[in-house]
Amino acid sequence: MPTKKLIIPIITSTLICALLLIILNAESRRIHSAQAEALLSPEAYKESNVDIVVQFEPGEDIVRGVRISDPVSGLDALLDAELDIIYHDSGADEISICAINGVGCLPPEPCLCDAERIWNYRQWNWMEESWQDPGVGPISTTVEIGDVEGWRWGPPDAAETLPPGDIMVSVSNALDWLKIKQNTVTGGYETMENSSEVLLAVGSNDHKAVDWRQQSYTTPLGEYITTFSPSYANTSAESSGKLGTGIAAADHCWSPTARSPSEYYSPTLGAYSINSGYNAWAILGSLSMGQSVPITAINTLKSQ
Repeated sequence: MPTKKLIIPIITSTLICALLLIILNAESRRIHSAQAEALLSPEAYKESNVDIVVQFEPGEDIVRGVRISDPVSGLDALLDAELDIIYHDSGADEISICAINGVGCLPPEPCLCDAERIWNYRQWNWMEESWQDPGVGPISTTVEIGDVEGWRWGPPDAAETLPPGDIMVSVSNALDWLKIKQNTVTGGYETMENSSEVLLAVGSNDHKAVDWRQQSYTTPLGEYITTFSPSYANTSAESSGKLGTGIAAADHCWSPTARSPSEYYSPTLGAYSINSGYNAWAILGSLSMGQSVPITAINTLKSQ
């Protein structure tokens, strides 16, 4: 999807900022956490996690936490990571990963269709703080709680570009914290401001808003966004731009009654707002949604 491809690198750079904003804002509020904590406690969640890092191309990385109780194979860990996996079993413990989330070799092409790129399998070595080739396929490895698995689409002999495993575990921990704090009834995070920033964080990790929920039977974030996005987007260029960026990242639908970022542009001002921050968010939101941005808005931002 073109808009999502455009915003992923932009959103990735805002991930830590978005997470920090949520932590600072949400910790000062009561977010109906009693029910959430009963469903999913931080201790129960993280103590049973294996983290799966996937790199579609350098700089486009995601992480998934997988809950296990006993050691599993690297293949089983990957298959349990809530990703779209296509693989080929050629027998004799020979497993090839063809595609992950649509990246790689898709049917009817053969599994190893690309002569230069494959899904490279790595494991994070905590002692040496580096990724290492296990020397065997994922069906033959043993993965335990606390391990970090890596998958990189690219040449097998290229320099390692996977991000450090310890950093990606920190990202995974932050995302787990966000899930714990989600209101299981509304699917939101008390306010649209909080919820739109969570949308940025989860979207940057390739989660869909309709799937972001604590449990399969609790309300997803997407439902909260759909309900309250019009009133939020209609308040300012900043709100509309931030929401548009998050919605594009998290693959959600824009409400027809919500004011889009482009609707805030003023030919008189040559900008979306006299406020530089508002103007910047409106530009980012417009680009994320595939809307054109007048050059005057960019020039005005440079001078604000």
